[in-house]
Amino acid sequence: MMCSLNTTCGLCPLARLFQHGLLGSRLIEVHMIHLIESEIKLLRQQDCNNAHCLSPDLKLASGFALVSDLLAHGLNVCIGTDGAGSN
Repeated sequence: MMCSLNTTCGLCPLARLFQHGLLGSRLIEVHMIHLIESEIKLLRQQDCNNAHCLSPDLKLASGFALVSDLLAHGLNVCIGTDGAGSN
């Protein structure tokens, strides 16, 4: 898997979650806007869910989730927010 490596453990955050058995249908990942294809496939294989928080991501100028790619890979995608401070 190619992704941003954490210099402490040598793994990207998603790989670290997978290593510890934390990916699965009970996981709702948030702010996952810079995913690469191998990460999207891993999330699908593990039956994970994605909450796209459009308003906070825009305010932070973080970017947009590639919702069409997530849906094309069969991921469950919903719209979310961090709370009242995000409006």
